[in-house]
Amino acid sequence: ANHEWVIIDCELTKNGEKAGWLRVVKPLFPLSETIMRFRSVILKIIPVYIVISLLGMIFIRRTLSPVNEITKTAKQISQGDFTKRINLDMPRDELGMLAESFDEMLDHLEDTFNREKRFSSDVSHELRTPITAIILSAEEALDGEKTAEEYQASLTAILKESRRIISLVSQLLMMSRSNDGKYKPEMESLDISALTQSIVEELSKRAEYSNISLSSDIEEGIVMVVEQTLYMRLLINLIDNAFKYSISGGWVKVSLKKSKN
Repeated sequence: ANHEWVIIDCELTKNGEKAGWLRVVKPLFPLSETIMRFRSVILKIIPVYIVISLLGMIFIRRTLSPVNEITKTAKQISQGDFTKRINLDMPRDELGMLAESFDEMLDHLEDTFNREKRFSSDVSHELRTPITAIILSAEEALDGEKTAEEYQASLTAILKESRRIISLVSQLLMMSRSNDGKYKPEMESLDISALTQSIVEELSKRAEYSNISLSSDIEEGIVMVVEQTLYMRLLINLIDNAFKYSISGGWVKVSLKKSKN
């Protein structure tokens, strides 16, 4: 009936003489049907498995894409670009919170880097003028024979500018701490008229070096509650910038007046 069978024949002997035959018969068609059913199931499962695998790959790729973005951003930052952010539009799951925390850390790092950069720029700007004044005073003292009074004047100028450097370094350290949130201003009632006038007088020699005419129109007796170091730094920076952006032979005027309260 078009089915296959397994047939095994075995000769039987007794006392060395042929006694007969033993035949064992096993039909293969039940096993063939099982194999066919199994093959049919496999052929049906394989497409499903392929679809599931593809969906899994897509899911894994989408799941790991934030990690790839974080890695890519980290590489760009390692090359010195502190402006890069992940900015992933994700739900607040574990990866979303990780990306958000990473961006917050980058904001803090960029702010710290910029503050350090500004601090370095301030140091360079603030120290350049007194150092230049010291060099000029020393060169002037070494230029030919001088009287004792002239040497005394040069040494006095060098000493004054050296003390100014010490004061500037203290101010810069104070500003650095204030940027870190560790500095608390000491507000006090001060005669800012006298303080402003003293600053103008202190910067008058610097104006001469820059070939700038420095004058003042300061109303006397004006009292304000201020932080003395910050107020001095404010005025010095303003007047320094006026020197810097004025032409040679120009003028700078510092005015201080009280209006109402």
